[in-house]
Amino acid sequence: MPTSLPPAVPGTGHPVPPAPGLTADALVLLVLASGPTVCQAVLYCANRFAGLTWPPPAAHLHTGAWAAAAVLQLLWLARLLGSRITTPGRIPKQRPVLLVSLAVFGALVTAGPVLHLPVMAASTEPVLRTVLLAWLAREVCRRHHLPLSRPVTTREPSVRRHTAFRQTSTVAWYCLLGTTATTAAVLALRRLGPAWLPVMRTDQLSAIGIDSPAALLRALAWTVVQEGVVIAVVSLLLHTARRPTAQIYTLIAVPEVIFHAYFGAPAVLMAIYAVLCARFYLHHHRLGPLLLGHLLYDLAGVLAGIWPLPYRIPLGIATGIAYALTDRRLAAMSYSHGRLAGETAPPENTEETRT
Repeated sequence: MPTSLPPAVPGTGHPVPPAPGLTADALVLLVLASGPTVCQAVLYCANRFAGLTWPPPAAHLHTGAWAAAAVLQLLWLARLLGSRITTPGRIPKQRPVLLVSLAVFGALVTAGPVLHLPVMAASTEPVLRTVLLAWLAREVCRRHHLPLSRPVTTREPSVRRHTAFRQTSTVAWYCLLGTTATTAAVLALRRLGPAWLPVMRTDQLSAIGIDSPAALLRALAWTVVQEGVVIAVVSLLLHTARRPTAQIYTLIAVPEVIFHAYFGAPAVLMAIYAVLCARFYLHHHRLGPLLLGHLLYDLAGVLAGIWPLPYRIPLGIATGIAYALTDRRLAAMSYSHGRLAGETAPPENTEETRT
């Protein structure tokens, strides 16, 4: 499938980065971002669906995987920042800021996700892991002179707001499509499927081990950043390296399916969500709507889950009405500004047309 991303970053003056380096960085980043979660999912599913009882060392394997990933990410981040600091032409005032930031953050990560020292609260570890992965992904893209989002081509605020609203809504719909298909398969297999087929028998929050609102928010932040890195950053690096589109989708869909393996066999349908979101990012090259759409969808799911089923129907209707009114209002404002500017087409399509 052809995409609208250029072979090099427009407006930077930098040539296309070497493909081997891009591919290697993408694969390493994919392993570091998804490896611990994949390990945890395999251990959980083997116990839940196959009845396998792990010995104590194996049961704590995922803890070691988290610590190892944190160490490797921290070392990679230090190397990238060190390269930036020693680059000729770097503003001298930025060097001490980078050094102090790395030293303080490195100490926090070492005390928390790596050594699990008592001085660090367990609740801070997911936050530190989230910040570490996001910072590393940003520095990897900076190394290759790749912006995480394409520069906006219009200065008109109403057009930008409407475009962002439409793109964010698209990502949320992709999330809904993937989870709806998966949930429908879970419910169908519970009733009709063979007993030997692995299927989630509890609710989703119980399956992933969430027992408090605070834990849910921390897990949500990590999930959005992790899947943003896997879907956006990895696909950006591989696409710039000219890897085949089918290969990019496969490398992204496989870990996404394993992330959601607690659904059982229906988890394979989460590949729909992964491929659609990767396609969205490769076409639009906009990170903000990708992350925000995922975040808003998960928050809406959490809020809906609090209410009993009879209350969810009017809540869904109210949400749909609010969405339609907002979209109509933004479209009207965007179109009116376009007519004042002498444009002949509705401005909400301007950004995609120019790119």
